[in-house]
Amino acid sequence: MCQPVCFPFRSQEGGLETQWRKTRDSRLREHFLSFTSSLKASALEHQNHADLLFFNQLLLKSPYGVRYQGKHLHHKNLMRIPSHIEKLLACPNAHLPIRVFEERIVCDQCGFEGQMKDGVAIMMESSATSYFDDKYEVMQAGHEGGSPAWNFGYKQQVRLFESYLKPGMTVLDVGCGPTLLYQPPKNCSVIGLEPSFNSIRANKNVQVRLQASAAGIPLASHSVDCVVCFYSIHHMVGTSISDTRTNVHCALKEFGRVLRNGGELFIFEMTPMYFFAMFQNLLWNQARSRIPNLLDMYFWQGNDLRNAAAKFLPTGSLLKITVFRDSVFTVFPPVFSLPWLKIPRFLYPLTPKLYQWKMPN
Repeated sequence: MCQPVCFPFRSQEGGLETQWRKTRDSRLREHFLSFTSSLKASALEHQNHADLLFFNQLLLKSPYGVRYQGKHLHHKNLMRIPSHIEKLLACPNAHLPIRVFEERIVCDQCGFEGQMKDGVAIMMESSATSYFDDKYEVMQAGHEGGSPAWNFGYKQQVRLFESYLKPGMTVLDVGCGPTLLYQPPKNCSVIGLEPSFNSIRANKNVQVRLQASAAGIPLASHSVDCVVCFYSIHHMVGTSISDTRTNVHCALKEFGRVLRNGGELFIFEMTPMYFFAMFQNLLWNQARSRIPNLLDMYFWQGNDLRNAAAKFLPTGSLLKITVFRDSVFTVFPPVFSLPWLKIPRFLYPLTPKLYQWKMPN
């Protein structure tokens, strides 16, 4: 015989009633589970965040559990994920701790939902796609040591970055791609963040794999020692230059939030020469509207990037700039997705630089 149990019902106003009801009838349990299934389906269809939050509350509090897509979910059957992931992950919106139920990642406060798939924590809209989804094999080839692109864009930079890394550090690599360019020291944990699911799933060199946006990093505040961007800032584009600037401003603010006191931000970027920057600003909006699937880059002038960082990084952050030089006769592909197109260095209007900020203690 069923023991007396209590569970909350939803009032007509959409909130939890204060009174609890008792029953010995197991059929009522089935009615309740059917209700939760309909509630979740309706909430997703109409993007009703209040109902999504209510569903998550029922999952946590109801002795019956809940039902969705034919699965019976109960708070006693939480999916156990590695402790280092559970400790680091946070809601990308509220920045509060999350819970993992089977393959679902939920925020009790705002109703956000992500999922675990193939070892990747998907922390952005499931319908989101990335320009890089079908480019990760080409990207990996461009990262191979000894290639012209490697010698120009990565060799000196990787050597410098590796000299900074120390055992025990937690590093966030934003736009890490399908592989790491550098070799972290022993006991150095690397979190890979990519908007492309295919790329981050292929990356076996990171300890935590996140499909997420740099504008909403799903990590707790002050949780990492270092943030590194290897040529990923210029890919944070929007539909216009204004939108693009907003994207990068949000990313810089997030970098400052997740970095610990005294942590460091490394942004490796191609800085345009003056005439190229003027040409880019004049034509970029029009070109973006006509060929949105091809124009996925906007290169930041040094002054613009410095001014943005001064506004959105924590007050007192210290900047150091390093310029990387190579022979003007070096030949390399200027566009990673077109490896057959190669030009000499002296015709390339961009200079690789490192913008390195140290957060205040």
